[in-house]
Amino acid sequence: MITNISGRRRQAVPGYLLQRWGIHVTSATIANLAVTGDGPVYRLVGKYAVYADEDLDSWAQSRITSPRRKASGDHTDEAVLRDTNSDGNSETLQLEPADNAGPAP
Repeated sequence: MITNISGRRRQAVPGYLLQRWGIHVTSATIANLAVTGDGPVYRLVGKYAVYADEDLDSWAQSRITSPRRKASGDHTDEAVLRDTNSDGNSETLQLEPADNAGPAP
């Protein structure tokens, strides 16, 4: 049984997402996403949708990609390479981010 519900009403969600995550979204978009099931998790309190900060943070993080160097094409931070050994067996190579690659030229 839930004894305490705290959160933000839908009209306050855009301000929170903009301030905390830099995500520009309107309350109408949040309402539309609630219809399609693509928005943040919410609870109904009476007839009002209420969004917990934790649920908004989780949704925002799911919309933010890893760092990228170019706008299109393959992204090395997401790429999985397949390599065929000399014996004909295929092995999967997982690329890791180049954290220590040094300064860019």
